[in-house]
Amino acid sequence: MREKKNKSLKGIILLIIILIIFSPSYRLAEAARENQCVDCHKKLPDDLDNLAESFEEWERSIHATIPVYCDKCHGGDPNSPLKPEIGQLGFKGAPTKEQVPALCNECHANPRYMREYDIRIDMENQYGNSKHGRKLLEEGNLEVPSCIDCHGKHEIRIIDDPKSPANHFNIAKTCAQCHSNKELMKKYGLRSDQFFQYKRSYHGQILYGKFEGKNPRLAPSC
Repeated sequence: MREKKNKSLKGIILLIIILIIFSPSYRLAEAARENQCVDCHKKLPDDLDNLAESFEEWERSIHATIPVYCDKCHGGDPNSPLKPEIGQLGFKGAPTKEQVPALCNECHANPRYMREYDIRIDMENQYGNSKHGRKLLEEGNLEVPSCIDCHGKHEIRIIDDPKSPANHFNIAKTCAQCHSNKELMKKYGLRSDQFFQYKRSYHGQILYGKFEGKNPRLAPSC
């Protein structure tokens, strides 16, 4: 009887250890301990080109939870004690706007990787065939949005997160960052009052909770 209790206790202890090791916070702490990018940037002064802020934003992102670290997007050797310089240790720095869709696609088009998170893998194709995508990738127009303009640069949150700019309740306001710009929209012969009109519309008023008994999650947005 005592032997069975001991085995049961050992099993519980082993399960607790496994849960701790595979928890996001433990993985983040363990990897960060060996990641020079993280270790250095979190110690930088706030007034140094916002480099510390970049780390703080990343720390709040879904990428930090997984975790996906700096080198996945910026290159470099996160295990090196040396400061990565442009052209050395594989450090690429910040991608250009035209490079961003393909860079995101390196992970987001991988079915084996995305299957774990139930995320679709055709987003670069969808973007590339969109009006915005064709303007950027075919014409080199830097005024149109890329992935980071709608999802964020470092603080990238899942769409279900209320703080995500691509969340159902936020996406109209995110689109309005460009589409409410009168001078910008005038170049393309587009109206700049869509967000104002949407907020006054039946759908917009449902989304923003103006009608009781109506489910705002079912209200169409952009």
